[in-house]
Amino acid sequence: MGLRGVLVVAALVSAVGWWVVPGAAPRGPGPVVSAADRTAPDTAPGPVLSGRARVIDGDTLKIGRWRIRLHAIDAPERGQSCIHDARRIDCGALSAAMLGRLIGGADLACAVRTTDRYRRLVAVCRRDGRDIARLMVRGGWARAYLRYGDDYAADEAHARRNRLGLWAGGEGLPAPWVWRRRQAAIAAPDRS
Repeated sequence: MGLRGVLVVAALVSAVGWWVVPGAAPRGPGPVVSAADRTAPDTAPGPVLSGRARVIDGDTLKIGRWRIRLHAIDAPERGQSCIHDARRIDCGALSAAMLGRLIGGADLACAVRTTDRYRRLVAVCRRDGRDIARLMVRGGWARAYLRYGDDYAADEAHARRNRLGLWAGGEGLPAPWVWRRRQAAIAAPDRS
């Protein structure tokens, strides 16, 4: 975790009573994070934020006032269309709905890895010990974001091979990063 991440974590620990720092006793209200959540092999050492999450989109959550980007996945954006069940749909809205179903109103434990350029926390979040990002990618509702880690590459291959989730539509799951670049190019003024 870089200096920026350490500073964000330090500010969070001092400002909020529901952080659990690995190796320290839990403080404040909220659920106690189990040792399994803190030491799972695919989570980096760091603070664990726990609580009830609200879905922002298919790869972003909010716990309390903190926005959390799920580590190493990228889900379709709202308004990004794709083919599903032989019809064109808003695959970003469907992806967000599936994340909501996976969370199901339960408390999450999110092991913070860093912050991103939008100052969101980047974390591996678990519900009942299960990695939410892995479930999204393996179910075909998000893509492995290889630019930030190959943690979920095998899960994406599984979803593609078995035509699960948004891979079932025939055209596959459009890469959200490509769609965002195209949208930015469309919105950019002509500089010629």
